[in-house]
Amino acid sequence: MKLCPFCAEEIQDAAIKCKHCGSMLTGADPPAAAHSPLAAAGAAPHAPTHQQARVLFEGSPSWKAWFWQYCFAWLLAVVLVGLVWVLVLYLVRRATKFRITTASIDTETGVFSRRIETLQLWRIKDIDFQQSFWERILGVARIFVFTKDVTDPVLTIPGLPGSRDLFDSLKEAIETARQSRNLMGIVE
Repeated sequence: MKLCPFCAEEIQDAAIKCKHCGSMLTGADPPAAAHSPLAAAGAAPHAPTHQQARVLFEGSPSWKAWFWQYCFAWLLAVVLVGLVWVLVLYLVRRATKFRITTASIDTETGVFSRRIETLQLWRIKDIDFQQSFWERILGVARIFVFTKDVTDPVLTIPGLPGSRDLFDSLKEAIETARQSRNLMGIVE
């Protein structure tokens, strides 16, 4: 019988592989036997070593190892927030409807609930047509309607076709509605 150079257990003299630790015994020196301080001191191979383990590293990996993943995640977060914003804008725009007739302006709003407000044309004090530089390029305009209405003294109608035809037609319809009620001057 002889001792396994790897685990120091007793094995057969003709053994090729240790039945205790599974190490191959042919042609290999034990990794610690040739260079161990116990071998140099002549200590028995059975003697356990009581060395204190040193901590070589403790902590989390650096964020730099995941730099490109972080960049992609932030880009994706910005894109997702942008997509949510675009979706909300789309829903609000599609849920807002204006109906301008020769008697009234109806404003219908609401994504999940519905609200309809009607403004009679004879109650309108003044209207303004405005187009910013970008609105002129895009071919849209805003009409501001000033009223004596308590709930909405100023009604803004954005995104209308940019030609002045609608503005002039609305102006004539307001004048006709006021004349049919025998109202002249400013509506109080």
